[in-house]
Amino acid sequence: MGKKMFFICCALSIAKVLVFAEDATPTPEVTAIPDTPPSYEHAFFKMLMTLGGLLLLVFLTIFALKKLSHGKIGGLGSQKKIKVLEKRPISPKSVLYLVEIDHKQVLIAESQFEVRKITELSAFEEEQS
Repeated sequence: MGKKMFFICCALSIAKVLVFAEDATPTPEVTAIPDTPPSYEHAFFKMLMTLGGLLLLVFLTIFALKKLSHGKIGGLGSQKKIKVLEKRPISPKSVLYLVEIDHKQVLIAESQFEVRKITELSAFEEEQS
């Protein structure tokens, strides 16, 4: 229900921007007095409204993409608790991974049959000291 309402609100705001961008009422021709320069206030205001609408549309699109992808876009606002620090192939079908999980380094071996934890390096480093 929430996603439907969000997209309906986006569609209505886009329609509103388009209505502001178009000048639906025809303006009668005004004869310009040759001595005074023409006024560009209406065109400038129309340009600012269109720019504001486009910026709003861009921010709403980014917001919608972040919501739909659960914050996985570009790492914006997402906290990763698992990081792969290093990957070393030891044979064509087996790989060693050095992974950091909650500030602890873990060495993991992956083969075509299993994934196995070998050791925690933070505990290993404390024993060495």
